[in-house]
Amino acid sequence: MCTTCQTFNRLDVTFCRRCGAPIGFISTIGPLESVYAEGFAYRQAVQGRPKLIVVFGIWLIFFPCLLVSLGLILTILNEGIRGIVGLLFFWLSVGFGVICAVMLYRVTRNFLTKPKPAEPRSLK
Repeated sequence: MCTTCQTFNRLDVTFCRRCGAPIGFISTIGPLESVYAEGFAYRQAVQGRPKLIVVFGIWLIFFPCLLVSLGLILTILNEGIRGIVGLLFFWLSVGFGVICAVMLYRVTRNFLTKPKPAEPRSLK
């Protein structure tokens, strides 16, 4: 049974067939499966309203990365882009910085927005 969506799954599966959450022990020890499980955690953080501990965790992971990428961008711009390697590092830093900023923005926005009240269902 999936702990995320409460769907019953076969005993030999690694991930939930409905929501994709890791449910088997192999999802934490297999190299490819552990990457997919970590990706599931990041996707859950940016979809819906996360818990406060998730917001802190995402900030602890992505804010230092954002600062490092901004530092690299400023250093490269200050010293000048030298050759193809400098250009490559510049654009990799920009891309990495954008990914970090988007993650921080989406998680924080989802945490700070109030959830919409559920509409009452009519009994028919």
